[in-house]
Amino acid sequence: MSSASPSRSPVSDRYGSAAAAAGKKRRLTPGDIELHPNEPALVVHYTISDSPDEPPIPAQKVIHIKSLTPTTDLPSLAAEIAAKCKLIHPSKVGRVVGLLQSLLARGSAGRLAPGGGSLSSSGNSGGGGSTSSIRGSLNSINCGGSNVNLGPGTRIPPSSSSRASGSTSPNAAPPPASSRRPSRASVSSSATNLAASFAADAVWEGDASPDSDEPARLEDLEGYIELLYEDLPTTIRSTRQILKLAVNHEHLESLAGNESLLSALARTLREDTRKSMELGAAILGTFHQFALCPQFRGVLTSNKVGDMCVKQIDYEIKRLAVLREPLAALRDPAAPATAETRKAVGVLARQDAVLYSAISILLQLAEDPAIQAKMVKRGITGSLLALVDRPTVTQHSAAVVQLMVQFLVVLTQFRENVEAIRAQPEAVGTLVPLVQHPSMPLVNDVLRVFLNLSHDHEWRNEMMRMGLVAHLVDVLHRDDETSPELLLLLYQISCDERSKAIFTYTDALPQVMKLILKYPRDHVSVELMTLAINLAVNEHNAEVFAENGGLKFLVKRLVLTRDYLLLKMLRNMSAHAALHLAFLDHIDDLMALFVASTSRDVHVEVLGLLANLRVPDMDYAKLAAAYNLVPYIAARLAAVRAEDTLALPGTTAVMPKASPDDDLALEVVQLVATLALDDAMGEPLAAAGIPSLLLGLMRAREDDDEMVLQMLVAFHALLHVPATRAQLLPDLSPGTDLGDDAFHSIPDGVLVAFLIDLLYDRNPQIRAACDRCLDAICDLAVAGEPDPQVVEWARRIRIEKFHFHNAEWISLVSGHAGAGAVSGVNAEGVCEDEDEESSRADQALAHAEALDHDDGNEHHAAEMFGHVKLVYA
Repeated sequence: MSSASPSRSPVSDRYGSAAAAAGKKRRLTPGDIELHPNEPALVVHYTISDSPDEPPIPAQKVIHIKSLTPTTDLPSLAAEIAAKCKLIHPSKVGRVVGLLQSLLARGSAGRLAPGGGSLSSSGNSGGGGSTSSIRGSLNSINCGGSNVNLGPGTRIPPSSSSRASGSTSPNAAPPPASSRRPSRASVSSSATNLAASFAADAVWEGDASPDSDEPARLEDLEGYIELLYEDLPTTIRSTRQILKLAVNHEHLESLAGNESLLSALARTLREDTRKSMELGAAILGTFHQFALCPQFRGVLTSNKVGDMCVKQIDYEIKRLAVLREPLAALRDPAAPATAETRKAVGVLARQDAVLYSAISILLQLAEDPAIQAKMVKRGITGSLLALVDRPTVTQHSAAVVQLMVQFLVVLTQFRENVEAIRAQPEAVGTLVPLVQHPSMPLVNDVLRVFLNLSHDHEWRNEMMRMGLVAHLVDVLHRDDETSPELLLLLYQISCDERSKAIFTYTDALPQVMKLILKYPRDHVSVELMTLAINLAVNEHNAEVFAENGGLKFLVKRLVLTRDYLLLKMLRNMSAHAALHLAFLDHIDDLMALFVASTSRDVHVEVLGLLANLRVPDMDYAKLAAAYNLVPYIAARLAAVRAEDTLALPGTTAVMPKASPDDDLALEVVQLVATLALDDAMGEPLAAAGIPSLLLGLMRAREDDDEMVLQMLVAFHALLHVPATRAQLLPDLSPGTDLGDDAFHSIPDGVLVAFLIDLLYDRNPQIRAACDRCLDAICDLAVAGEPDPQVVEWARRIRIEKFHFHNAEWISLVSGHAGAGAVSGVNAEGVCEDEDEESSRADQALAHAEALDHDDGNEHHAAEMFGHVKLVYA
């Protein structure tokens, strides 16, 4: 069995000895447990309190795991650790097991001996000590998901703080998938020692310095600065020692106060880093420690470290261009290993340390919007995208790629940056293969980048051109627990009507149905349901959802959970005529939900669903009687009052005041239009006064275009039902004249007055619906045995429509008859004899009808009135 040896930290020993010497009783308070960032060990945090009046002193205990193999009984080992360490409560054994599993996964990547041999390491809890190095050789690396054989003897830098996928270490794991946008704070905390370990643990060509593990001392800082001006090997050793000091953040204040140190490091980085990648990695790793602390970032900007990082990244891109052919061979699993291939692998491995520190420094500095804008102008976005497809040779390479993607997430949060990269969509296309990367944290970061871009319509079209949807669907099938970022991105893409049809030809729809039906909680997640609601708008998608009993299972889940969003999805599906008959089998379940629920939202969706089911042979009268729908409709229409208005500030105008009853009233109006398809509903609707209530609602909400449009549809349906038509078209004696102001001259409750007024509405859809209603009245006057009342209304409508369409012609006729004088108009411009004016219009109509039958006079009229054309109603 693997063994573990606990060791107390220097902080703990120092304060513990002092307390024991004073004879005081100490109080130890256990804290969090985590993996050691550099060694195969567990770190137990706790605090020491000597007295209630004194602040607690933080301390930690390091438990070294001497050997760990895949066959180790992890629960037994965790129990043994908890038994030996009094700071670990037995209830935390499960936490210890998880950390051991992460340590084992990290060990399988090169940190622990797979054969079960012990791994020696030295831990320094106080910081500033040496970092252990593991030197060896590997025979193969992972490049783009395939193993490349490098042959024996090839040396590449192994990982000292692995980023293997699946790790649950709090210090090593990337941000959780549930976070909507990457937190720079979480990036900083997880990368505290990673850049330093990149530089300290790498195996560099020609590195045989015996003092690589020599501890660094702050009192020797001036000597380290002097060594920066010596030859290259001496400068490298000096920068290593300075890096060891910077890793302990307690030393940063002293280091930042030494101006000669910072200027010397900046000079060396600017002038000598191209001579040695190891030197650049050590200096950038030191600056990276300063970048992790916001109070020291001003030191970096004053020394122009950000500018040098951008130049270093550009130089590394040029270095990759030189290695184009060996890198191409690395991507080909069948290509044999050559000397150039091995050299390229070494360059990539050393480049990881340089790139990670440089990119991380820029990421921290980008918290300042002004600095971020300068980076974008310098083309940092294009540089990051150019490095995304680097071959992955070590675990460090994966961490570098993830850091670059996290930087892109930050940059794409701003519209200006999104527009800046619009000119290079091919570069963004390099992120598409990463969507299917085995590391889910990296996949989630890539999804966040595309999610930020998806708010732009042109980028959504570009994603469809890249074939991103197919990759996203593959990720959707990877696991039953999908990330919110994936669902939100699919939702964004599905917002465009054209893109909804693309989902029909993928496997996304069955998987979405599976996720909905197997969701563990009552209410399905908002991200998943919004995607399903969007997709259900497309008729073919809705049919796929409903096939193989899908509609039955959705209704069954709705009845059990009463999920409002699921009901909304069903309503969108009901809008398609091909599914109307299928919904009739579930009407009783839906109406039972309607009756039992007191939620206004549920009532809105159920009524909207019923309004969509316009089946000609359906017995709506029986449905309305069974569930008492007509009184409910009357009550909802009466609830909207005309006095519910809101005055506009600074004007005398008023507008309808938003009311919770308006949404419900709108669905009720649509339901009335559907119920009117059944002639048997005429008497119940007329008896409840539904036509009069609709006219009152029209008066109260005449400024609401959507409400007016739906009421016109309802009026068109009610006009074909004799019982309701009588209330909409009351008796009109032949001698009654509508006049020019039809809306105010007709008594309240007359539909035609509203229709004539709406002929002048600015909304073309309302004007078209109004024309259909007026034409329906005229058609009823000539169909079968017309009602004399309807005939009279049709005649008056033709006159009014003639006035509407030929207002210019009538004005010219009136002016020509008066020879320049406008008769019947007083000094105030008001017509004194409306009957005479109306009679003159009727004469014009009669004259026009006469012209219509005389070809010669028709040509004469055209010459007289020029471009004016006659339109006959």
